[in-house]
Amino acid sequence: MSSNGSTLYDEDGDSPDWIELHNSGTVAINLDGYGITDNPSEPYKWVFPAIEIQPQNHLLIYASGKDRQEWVAHWETIIDWGDNWNYFLGSNSPPDNWNQQNFNDLGWSNGPSGFGYGDDDDATIVDPVMSLYVRHEFNANNIESILKIFLHVDYDDAFVAYINGVEIARANIGTPGVPPPYNQGADSWREAEMYQGGAPGEYMIDAEELLLDSGTSVLALQVHNFNLGSSDLTLIPFLTLGLDSAPQNAQGLSEHLDVRDINLHTNFKISSGGETLVLSSPSGTIQDSISTGIMLGDVSRGRQPDGGGDWVFFGDPTPGNANVTPGYSGV
Repeated sequence: MSSNGSTLYDEDGDSPDWIELHNSGTVAINLDGYGITDNPSEPYKWVFPAIEIQPQNHLLIYASGKDRQEWVAHWETIIDWGDNWNYFLGSNSPPDNWNQQNFNDLGWSNGPSGFGYGDDDDATIVDPVMSLYVRHEFNANNIESILKIFLHVDYDDAFVAYINGVEIARANIGTPGVPPPYNQGADSWREAEMYQGGAPGEYMIDAEELLLDSGTSVLALQVHNFNLGSSDLTLIPFLTLGLDSAPQNAQGLSEHLDVRDINLHTNFKISSGGETLVLSSPSGTIQDSISTGIMLGDVSRGRQPDGGGDWVFFGDPTPGNANVTPGYSGV
């Protein structure tokens, strides 16, 4: 589609041109090193990162000129609201290794999130305390497929979060890298958001800096009150992985979260007056090409059936899905 008016919007709220690839074969295709262009004399004008298209699947690329190679095919929330955690009331200090994988938390209490008191958003109600420590083990299988990690936290009044003992996020307390003691208060008052109809705080985690294991890892958080006279305390954590493909038995994104899309964007746009698009393999072989011709607004051009030989126009485009709406030889 070279004139996208309102068919599809990207993560910035824009409606750029777009291109869709389809793997019509029976094995996955890794696009690493493939080139796509609107100038046949420059076949590798934009080069794909290491991305696989599974058999009979589609890949959408925005021809926006924004030149972005980060991409997430599937969001999977692996720790959700209501999942069970082990927790420790911060009336004294926990052991130094409480947030690490090898810590034995068998003596801790257990309950579902959220934690706290006072706001009617607490599945596990605790007595008023200055701090609360929680741990949840998870398995990050196929680590190489993880592209992004998002931590979402709804909290009152402050928190620090760790994965395998490494600090990944904090808010409203102390100095990054310095674990606050159990009796330290939050820097200021802060009210939870979700019980008021708001959204939890969002923190993107650099996956490359984490020492994730293919076995069991642990997400740990400490939440702190402003003081002991506080009328409420809240902690509701989520952990979501951005993957290059959906896992087996995928559950998808938590219904409580709204994660922005991360899409591929070429460094060129498509002229609505018509030009030639070329897809080339790393070895230089032309895999496919099309002279788009003049394209009207919100009309797409594609093969029907998917992977077939006939190019047709679609008045009802289906970006990211099969070309199953009526196709026409002209407009």
